[in-house]
Amino acid sequence: MDVRSTATGVSRRDFLTAVGAAASVAGLDASRSQRPDATDRVAVGGRQATRDLARRIALTGRRLTVAGVPAFSDAFILADVRRDPVRRFTNYAGDLSGRYLEALALVPPAGRSSDHLRPLAARLLDEQQPDGRFGRADLRFTRAETGVEHMPLLWGNGRLLVGLMALHRVTGDRSILAAARRLGTFLVGVQATAGSSEVLERVERGGAAGFICFTQLNEGLVLLWQATRDERLLAAARTATDLLQPRGTQHSHGFLTTLRGALMLHEATGDAAPLARVERTMADLLASGDYLADGGTHEFFGWGDPDNQQALEAARTGSGEDGRNEGCSLADLVRLALHLHRVTGNIQYLDAAERCWLNAFTHNQFSTGDFGHRAYFAHGYKPVPNLARAWWCCTMHGHRCFPDVVEAAVAVDGQDVRVDLFEDVRLAGPIALDVEALAFGARVHVEEPLDRRLALRMPTWADAAELRRNGRPVTSPTEGGYLRLAGPFASGDEIEVRFLPRMIVRTPNGRDLPSAALTTAPLRGTLVVGPYVMSVSEEGAPDFFGEPWAGNVVRLDATAASTTLGRWPRLDTTYEHDGFEGRYPLKLRALASPRSLDQQTEAFWLTFARA
Repeated sequence: MDVRSTATGVSRRDFLTAVGAAASVAGLDASRSQRPDATDRVAVGGRQATRDLARRIALTGRRLTVAGVPAFSDAFILADVRRDPVRRFTNYAGDLSGRYLEALALVPPAGRSSDHLRPLAARLLDEQQPDGRFGRADLRFTRAETGVEHMPLLWGNGRLLVGLMALHRVTGDRSILAAARRLGTFLVGVQATAGSSEVLERVERGGAAGFICFTQLNEGLVLLWQATRDERLLAAARTATDLLQPRGTQHSHGFLTTLRGALMLHEATGDAAPLARVERTMADLLASGDYLADGGTHEFFGWGDPDNQQALEAARTGSGEDGRNEGCSLADLVRLALHLHRVTGNIQYLDAAERCWLNAFTHNQFSTGDFGHRAYFAHGYKPVPNLARAWWCCTMHGHRCFPDVVEAAVAVDGQDVRVDLFEDVRLAGPIALDVEALAFGARVHVEEPLDRRLALRMPTWADAAELRRNGRPVTSPTEGGYLRLAGPFASGDEIEVRFLPRMIVRTPNGRDLPSAALTTAPLRGTLVVGPYVMSVSEEGAPDFFGEPWAGNVVRLDATAASTTLGRWPRLDTTYEHDGFEGRYPLKLRALASPRSLDQQTEAFWLTFARA
């Protein structure tokens, strides 16, 4: 295959030379194949996550069951429905417990199954109030009384409904479904009596306790409809969806969760209107200042317009002086984009999911396995005194993202086996193959004879691709965004694809400048190599951050290539410090590459110039 780059003019010969040089620098054998052992596998539905992905999933699974502070004991989990004063946020009745049930029902940690959750679920159901709700029985949901104080209970009960339905789906437990029915009846009734314009106006500026607590109910209502076929639930889900207001300064997690519910409503009803609305809203978000360089969003929308002081003040009110992201909304963005791709087949949604997944989401996972908040500043992420490992929501919701990624990575589509995401995922049967993620590509290990075509996504971030079958170069046409190799494949066959990543500098105004177009004049931007945002960290380059460092200039060689063929790319370059003369070596690495420090300055908005 010979694909000439429109950005850098890289031919196949140059590509192979660069790949060979990279292998030499990294000291790696390009033909070496690493096969996971049993300790590097995590069952996810009928598939397995392996290698790096398995380790990430296992880390959070361990945090949720056996390690860390605070511990997820039954009493701790039940506190949000019992109103026990043992922790914060018990006014969001059902939020933590619902998320816990959902996440671990779909991805049980090693040595456990979804049945391990049934005793906990039974104790939860004992706390259900006569009208179907969980939590405070004294809150009256009338038009006159419903306000910001009521919204947390609605939010938490909505999350608990989703958790109950996830556990019912994998266990078939009738008592869980009966409780979910009662809860659904309560929520539908609340919507009818309290979902008025006067109530919405009253809670409009409530942030995480605002009207998104109403709108996010659509997800659980659709899930309950799937099990009961009660049409009243779909009608209520439509009403909840219609209540969603423009993006404004809303809580991004609630907003994106509502969009996911709207997409589920489209699939349940066949109505094109919810899908059209989600696509319009997603396009608007991706084109806005609320869509960040790392592929994620802030915890609260509104930081993206520096000229809108009202929006900025509202965002600060929601999340403090430091603009920060949130593991929940990053998980939502990945899941929503993958869902949109599944429904529409539009490859741009895979790009959006991959960009967030490989940068903001993966970086958001802490060394403890928790997910939470990373604080932004003008150059990237900064340490803060109140680092939030958000055990009350993000840790569970981050874990909930993993099965969607595993499911989306490889798809069986007629006679094609499609590799849509280059992730560590193994299919065990009847189609048995193992995909090993590389920094810019993948190896596919065929474990059982396969008489189908193998379709490998040709990503938009690549200028060329090199295919090998059992070590020998092969050619393949690009059809509909995929490289397609005809079968049959024998057990033991290995197909490897490596892409030449496009190197761009993304400027603050959203322009993508090819690295070859850099001049000696300094230019502020973010370096993106393939799908990866490249960064400088204190851990890797402490001298870079010696005062004054904001004017440091990173020198890029237009012909530079990634210096690794492993899982995470890195790039060797040089920089000039703003405080003293000389040019010094600098290693840029992928934002999501493993690191030992949770709190450190990490800069990905830098000043670049041609070497």
